[in-house]
Amino acid sequence: MNNLTAFLFDAAWMIALCLVWLFAYVYRRDIRSNLITSAVVLMVFIINHFATKELLSGLRYKEQIEIQYHLWAIACIAISGLTLGVHYVMNCRLLWAAKFIACLMLGEAAFNLIMHIDQNWVGLNDLGAANSSWKKDYWWLWSWYSAQSNIDNALMVTALLLPVSYRGKRLGMDAFKNWFKNALNFNARSADSYARIEVVTELACSADAERRAYALELIRSAKELLARQDETSIDHRKAVSALIDAAAYISQADKLPAAICENRA
Repeated sequence: MNNLTAFLFDAAWMIALCLVWLFAYVYRRDIRSNLITSAVVLMVFIINHFATKELLSGLRYKEQIEIQYHLWAIACIAISGLTLGVHYVMNCRLLWAAKFIACLMLGEAAFNLIMHIDQNWVGLNDLGAANSSWKKDYWWLWSWYSAQSNIDNALMVTALLLPVSYRGKRLGMDAFKNWFKNALNFNARSADSYARIEVVTELACSADAERRAYALELIRSAKELLARQDETSIDHRKAVSALIDAAAYISQADKLPAAICENRA
């Protein structure tokens, strides 16, 4: 794949990642891990896309291959490191999608270094001279690299849309479907709360038994308040929102809040 084609593919993946982030922000923002991860991936993709364009433009092919794989390897390592780092700083539990993407990008970084070695140091197909000619030295590893890079991007997008827990048994699009369904069937001011409950319930199911028990109890309380609101028209939205916020936080925090630990003691 030449640089122009790679540039166009990158642009397409940026658009896809932007849509994934928007979906996470609008419909599943309670799942902080996926929101953080999608934001990190999108940010690094955008920076790398335009940095690569600026640094490689005007260079000859030989000069491009001397630096391009370093740039892409750095971008992959940045995605992995920032994903883990931001989760740690924000005290957010790593969900499986974040772990998967972090590991996937480390593998992608290693593959970029392999390509750099093959094209700049020693040809890995025959351990001879470096494969530096696009027409003369092209071999199957280069085709696999191009395909694998796009496969990895597709896997990242898929991971950010799949359920956060198999116990939850909900696909990512269910958040939108449930929001639309609730908007039709319930009082309009309750619709967003019902949709958030669906998302946070899925999130709670991904937590360990201790966190899950606390989170689901809070969700049950939120549901009871919503039911009373729909029956009596008394506005409980602030209380419901606070309960859902608490359930989402407990489901994702690395440690249980101090107040809960004190109560248990």
